[in-house]
Amino acid sequence: MHATARLLLMLAALTLLSGRAQAQDWHHVHLAATDRAEAAAWYVKYMEGEPGEGVAGAVFGNTNINIWERDAGFEGSVGSSLDHIGFSFSDLEAKLAEFEAAGIKILSPMRGFRDTKIAFIEDPWGTKIEVLQDVNRLGFHHVHLLMDEPVEAQEWFVNVFGGEATDFLDAITAVDYQDYWLFLSPNRSDGPLAPTLGRSADHLGWIVDHEDPHWINDRVKISYVTGPGGVNIEVLMLGNRQQ
Repeated sequence: MHATARLLLMLAALTLLSGRAQAQDWHHVHLAATDRAEAAAWYVKYMEGEPGEGVAGAVFGNTNINIWERDAGFEGSVGSSLDHIGFSFSDLEAKLAEFEAAGIKILSPMRGFRDTKIAFIEDPWGTKIEVLQDVNRLGFHHVHLLMDEPVEAQEWFVNVFGGEATDFLDAITAVDYQDYWLFLSPNRSDGPLAPTLGRSADHLGWIVDHEDPHWINDRVKISYVTGPGGVNIEVLMLGNRQQ
C-alpha cells in the first residue's frame, strides 16, 4: 500500500477511535504569491486580518492565511478542486466600493443568495475569493471545494478532521468547524479538476495529536496527505522536540 494511503487510513482510524477532532484543529490555508510581504500586507489590509508571524501572512481568529513566496508562473485556484476561499464583511456594498477604488479584480458583482449577499474577486496572485455579508460569521468564512461526490467528501472530512456535517443556508453541502466552514459543491466542469498542489491555493492545514510527521523546527512536525479530489492537506503536530 502507498505511504499516503497508509497514512490516511491511520488518521481516519485513530480519529474515529479517539473522538472527532475539535473546531480549533483547523489551522490554515496556504497560498502562494510572488512577493510574500506584499501578499501578507494585502490580506491584512483588504481582508482585515492581523499581521502574522513566521510563515503566517495574516491571522483571522483561529486560522492563518500562510503564504509561500514562489516564482511567477503558478496557476490560480480556479481549475483545481480548491476553487476559492471566502471572507465575510458587515457591509459588503462598502467593501466592494473599496475594492473597486483599489483596482482589485472583481469577478462578479454583488447579488443576493438566500439570506445573504455575495460577490467574487481575485487576489493579485490568482486566488479566487468569495466576499459575502454573513453577519453571523465575520472575517475568514470558508473554503469552497469542488468534488465529484460532495456528500462522500463531506463524510471523509468529518471522519478524519471532525466538524459537523450540515448544509449552509440549506443549499450547500458543508462541514461546520464552529468558526469557519468547509463547503463542498459538485464538479460541473467538463473534465477532472486539477490537484491543488503547486497552485495559488496550495493546501489546507489541520492540527492533530496522533500523527508521526517530521520535525520542521523545535515545535512543529508536519506531513502531507491527499484528500478527496486531490486536495493537498498538511497535518501538523505541535509539541517540544526536546521532550
